[in-house]
Amino acid sequence: MQSFENLLLKAANGEVLKPEQSLLAYLDRDIDTEKFAIQLHMITDMIKNAFQNHPIKSVTNVRTIAEGMSQSEVFKRMLGGVHKVLKL
Repeated sequence: MQSFENLLLKAANGEVLKPEQSLLAYLDRDIDTEKFAIQLHMITDMIKNAFQNHPIKSVTNVRTIAEGMSQSEVFKRMLGGVHKVLKL
């Protein structure tokens, strides 16, 4: 089974992927899973924008995603599902 951490890291590194149905079923009560699947494709751009002054070649830690997201309320709103999963 795919873990949330691996899913977020792969998405942050630009891998085009579809979350496993079991993960989406787990999140179904908390977030809009269709939007979440779309938001995964936007993480790479968020990382690039958040770390413009010191570009990151590869995201190896979920903390990097959280730090990037914490730099702007816009990121948190645009990627609300991802933000909520990070808090879980």
